[in-house]
Amino acid sequence: MRHIHLRTKLFSTENIESKQENLVRNFEALDILSLQASTAGAFGIEKAFMCNGANLCYEKQAFLEVSGFAGNDNIASGDDVFLLQKFQQENYKIGFFKSKEVIVYTQPQQNFGDLVSQRIRWASKAPAYKSLFAKFAGATVLLMNLSLIAAVFLVLFQLLPYQPILIIFLVKFNLDFMLIYSAAKFFKREPVMRSYFWSSIFYPFFSTYVAVKSLFSDFSWKGRQFKN
Repeated sequence: MRHIHLRTKLFSTENIESKQENLVRNFEALDILSLQASTAGAFGIEKAFMCNGANLCYEKQAFLEVSGFAGNDNIASGDDVFLLQKFQQENYKIGFFKSKEVIVYTQPQQNFGDLVSQRIRWASKAPAYKSLFAKFAGATVLLMNLSLIAAVFLVLFQLLPYQPILIIFLVKFNLDFMLIYSAAKFFKREPVMRSYFWSSIFYPFFSTYVAVKSLFSDFSWKGRQFKN
């Protein structure tokens, strides 16, 4: 078998540039920062399962060796991630390039509805993941957020004491804050952290809705309709 030495680097350092800061755009920025931090962390423990096509670099030879984007033509999202998985299957060297010099700036979504549609499109590719770690991570996030929502209602109906739920939320709140703040500091987006408190409360509902919607419902994106 021919042995090929490839130096394939996956750049995934996307930032959001916006002239008009508001609650929705701050929420979107915080979500992106959390994804960037998670992406870098997964690369750090050699369990990479996310990357970003907005800032992705690889050798042409590597792309051709794995047949490029072929094999996931029927999926509305994920060319970048599925390409990453192909490189991993071939044991190509991959890495996260953490450098301010390669940051890519993109525009935020126009409104909350567009943001939801985009996230549903992103989440819709999850069942096609080949990585068990990726599926485990996705399922863990969904179950955590779903559990928090269920706990809120159980507390409201006085079926659970609020103290342990509050402690769990505060632990999650602080761990997430440290993770996202590290990304915000790197991207020089510290001001969006002012929206962290309300975003952390809203996020479990947002994330759970997006995940469930992506699994059981059709969705539209840029005027096109996609079926699950």
